[in-house]
Amino acid sequence: MVYSLLKAVVSICFNLLNLLLGGNLPPLGAVNVVVEDRGRFLVVRTARGTWSFPGGFIRWHETPLEAAVRECEEETGLQIQARSIIGCYWLVSASVTQMSSLTAVVYGEVIGGQLRSSLEGEPLWLERDEALRRLGEETRAIFADYERFLAGQGAMGQGPEPKHGRER
Repeated sequence: MVYSLLKAVVSICFNLLNLLLGGNLPPLGAVNVVVEDRGRFLVVRTARGTWSFPGGFIRWHETPLEAAVRECEEETGLQIQARSIIGCYWLVSASVTQMSSLTAVVYGEVIGGQLRSSLEGEPLWLERDEALRRLGEETRAIFADYERFLAGQGAMGQGPEPKHGRER
């Protein structure tokens, strides 16, 4: 509850600043992670009862792949290897309590850790059809892009190694 309230307050402040600057602030960058294991997908049930793929906002000096690794571990306890970006999606905010965002959806594979709950919710593994139903209609495009990505890669886990846009 406190976390949801904090997110709303941050959104209001960001949107007010954007209004003062004539709408010139860019949307925030975010990531979601699609992790599949034996036909089941990793999802998070939030305290509000909504469902999502693990993910969140990209931090300063962080790539989308780095953010995906961090967010997945923070929200689920699982360590992943971020394999590739499978698509980009946008949300144009219609409310002062929500920020516009550009979200990179990342394909990841579990490499360690132990499933656990977090402030953001309870992680669960769901079969594909159940995940589609609970995540909602807006995620159908993500599943379609994910399946096209897999078809183009051949067997799972054979995707290209991620490339970083800058030196460390």
